[in-house]
Amino acid sequence: MSHPVKRPRLADGSNASIVKQAPIKDTSSPYTQIYISKKTPFVSALNRITKALKKTENKPVEVIGMGITIEKTLSLALWLKRKYHVQILTTSVECHDEIIPHDEDLKNFAQSRLSSGIKLVVFT
Repeated sequence: MSHPVKRPRLADGSNASIVKQAPIKDTSSPYTQIYISKKTPFVSALNRITKALKKTENKPVEVIGMGITIEKTLSLALWLKRKYHVQILTTSVECHDEIIPHDEDLKNFAQSRLSSGIKLVVFT
């Protein structure tokens, strides 16, 4: 049995589609940054982090997870604490969504929201 597709309602009660945009990556950090997504395999992330630590020669590596990937990022932190020093920081990142109204008379517009995240600073 198929369920009807729920469309989000705007504050004014009209139907619209929400297109969630990827957050803008922080390029101001002097350290190597590794972003964890929900599709990133755990072992691949571990290998990527350890390779980056060997390559950067005593510079920290930042591992960043947002939203649903916070749990996986914390699991990585627990695993990495066995061999490296890990500092855990919490963050909020501003994300922008595009709202596309189904009413043709209305224009598309952008909406901002905060997404929780976690940042690991891993160093030898």
